[in-house]
Amino acid sequence: MDHHTREVLEFDKVVESVAGLCLTPMGQEVVRASRPDSNFRRIKRSLDEAAEMIAVLAAESDFPLGRVTDIRPSILKTSVEGNFLEPKEFLAVADFLVMGQGLLKFSKVSREKYPLIEEHLSRLTSGFELVKHIRAAIDEDGELRDNASPELRRLRGEKRAVRDSIIDRLRTILAKKNPDPAWQEDIITLRNDRYVIPVRAGDLSPRDGVIQDRSSTGQTLFIEPFRVIELNNRLRQVLIEERQEIERILRSLTRLLHGQAAEVSENVRVVGILDALHARAQWARITRARVPGLIDQPQFSIAAGRHPLLVLQAVGAGDDGSDAVVPITIRLGESFTALVITGPNTGGKTVCLKMVGLLALMTQAGFPIPTGDGTVMGIFESVFADIGDEQSIESSLSTFSSHVRQIRHAVDQADDRSLVLLDELGAGTDPKEGAALGEAIIATLVERGARVMCTTHYTALKTLSQNNPLIENAAVEFDKETLKPTFRLNLGIPGASYAIDIARRLGMPAQITERANRLLGAQELNLSQLLAELEDTLRRVREQEQDLARRQRVTEELDRLLQDRSEKLAQAEKESKTTALAEAEKIIADTKREMERLVREIRESQAEKEIVKRTHHLLREKAHQTRTQLEALKAPPGPPTEESGAPIEKGDWVWIEAFRKEGLVVDVFPDQQRIKLRIGNLLYTIDEVHCRRIDQAAAKPRAAQLSGIRFAVTTDTPSEISLRGMMAEDALIALDKYLDDAMLAGWEEVRIIHGKGEGILRRAVQDMLGGDPRVVSHRLADWNEGGLGATIARLRKEQ
Repeated sequence: MDHHTREVLEFDKVVESVAGLCLTPMGQEVVRASRPDSNFRRIKRSLDEAAEMIAVLAAESDFPLGRVTDIRPSILKTSVEGNFLEPKEFLAVADFLVMGQGLLKFSKVSREKYPLIEEHLSRLTSGFELVKHIRAAIDEDGELRDNASPELRRLRGEKRAVRDSIIDRLRTILAKKNPDPAWQEDIITLRNDRYVIPVRAGDLSPRDGVIQDRSSTGQTLFIEPFRVIELNNRLRQVLIEERQEIERILRSLTRLLHGQAAEVSENVRVVGILDALHARAQWARITRARVPGLIDQPQFSIAAGRHPLLVLQAVGAGDDGSDAVVPITIRLGESFTALVITGPNTGGKTVCLKMVGLLALMTQAGFPIPTGDGTVMGIFESVFADIGDEQSIESSLSTFSSHVRQIRHAVDQADDRSLVLLDELGAGTDPKEGAALGEAIIATLVERGARVMCTTHYTALKTLSQNNPLIENAAVEFDKETLKPTFRLNLGIPGASYAIDIARRLGMPAQITERANRLLGAQELNLSQLLAELEDTLRRVREQEQDLARRQRVTEELDRLLQDRSEKLAQAEKESKTTALAEAEKIIADTKREMERLVREIRESQAEKEIVKRTHHLLREKAHQTRTQLEALKAPPGPPTEESGAPIEKGDWVWIEAFRKEGLVVDVFPDQQRIKLRIGNLLYTIDEVHCRRIDQAAAKPRAAQLSGIRFAVTTDTPSEISLRGMMAEDALIALDKYLDDAMLAGWEEVRIIHGKGEGILRRAVQDMLGGDPRVVSHRLADWNEGGLGATIARLRKEQ
């Protein structure tokens, strides 16, 4: 890919945004060296590695990669004879190797889950011995430890002893001289690495000692008393020997590092690669990008694609980049090889071209791209882009001349594995000649098998698809009412430019716009009107499709919820029956024991046989009656007498077969053929086809009996639900089901954990709670309940 294409498509800006997420200079270099490739195997490997790192960040608690210093200059320094590293340079080497040890530990745990990442990790060496020697010799402040060697320990001990002797003698001298006004305050200081004391210049005596320095004013002299000269000489000698020993230790460590330079350099290279992958995965998380499918063909099918730089701009402004940027779905190369995009200015035609070109370059450089599921990207040997105002003052080229130069280069080089992007093809010259030239350019590129995308306002280019099946139209939408683009792309139809309409709505005098319409000609005007009508029709069709899709999702979810609730109610009913049966059997057993006691007493009291016989008969009759009632309770309830012919209305009682229950109709939605029911204390909205109107007189007493049923609190439904990490739509579905469970469980107050984040999920949850009949009230949690990260909802009690 040539430099001009990368510059026009702003590929380097994306690269810099990824490089800014790197933790190491080595990772930044790897990212900045990224270039679009055309080898399928290498591209596939790069994308698969990026996908694994995205999975690592999503699934693992932490990837042990941190900010470290670039130690490559230090490694290079060890190769020069006589050089040695400073202590702080060794600390940087040790920190780097310790991070590598953390990566090796991660490798042992996750090598089977992430084989491509493991392949890089397996090339690391621990450098354990080198780190041990460095840590043993150098402390955390970058100073050599006393026990770095026996000789250093001896020299530092002697240095302390000599220094203490010098200070003791100087203090003795100061104590004797202190009454003398010639001596100033008791100060012992260093001058020329020798311990000295101050004295005023006018009061110096030759027997006081050797002058080592004087103050800037010349009023104070710094004297080395004769009694400490020998000690100062010894201290200086010890310091020289200490410095020599330190250099010897550092040279020894330098030789040790040089001996492992190859292994450490390989660690540096691997960390750079891992850091670059880590940055790509972080970039994907920020922009909600993903790794696309890859095929070894010069074609693409982009689902819900977004321009990466627009996504970054939205994220930088605090918005959700995936929601703030309108997605574009577009394809090229399979059934047609050229796409002519038309529509009004500012409608997004150029952005669409740039997005396609940039996503192609990013894919072939191994970067995740901000697209939806189902995106498949092919491979192009070359990408040519002529986009924007290419006027060159330095080359004395006009806009048209500059465009021609770039297009000529593309035409000369393009083949059947090329992607050519041309913005405002034929613009900058006479419209008729420009249109003819544009048509010839498209035809030539199509004949060569190139994949072509171009934007234009020329009507002649909008009709090319009628005569060539390899050419297809597309149009960017524009809302004539608001004079604002929608930034959606419609495949299969050309678009109108709306220039006269826009001018009129922006205040252009009516006589001018009417005259323009007359000059435009009937044929052109009719075509523009036809295109506008097509766009309106397509927009309405799309809205209907979206509404149908939404309804289908809601219906499928309601069916699932209906089945789930039916099972829960059946289970609750079964448990209630079991409890009732157990209690009835206990009553029978207790009654039998009591009756037997009474019979025994009657016998003992020698009652008449007829009384005993009647008592036994009464007992058997009571037992039979109880068993009959129990058997009736065990039998599944059936629907009451159905009423046919009359439509279901508000206030009617209906039988719901899926629930095997009666329900009271609280609302009817004839246009949707749906009704809202109350079954016990719960509200349901279901399709009318699932309900049958029943005899109202029989239903009310049965409902009154059923309304007396109470469900005990179940221990498997908690008093809180966590929705963190869910998309808003999935979270609301889960919350709806949970509220039903909480109602059945008898909870009066529940906590909904949605997290803080950007507040999107919190607002969605609170909007749902505000209109839910099951919820009496809701509020944000107090600080000790989760604060902004949770909402407390109070549920209605059973009536």
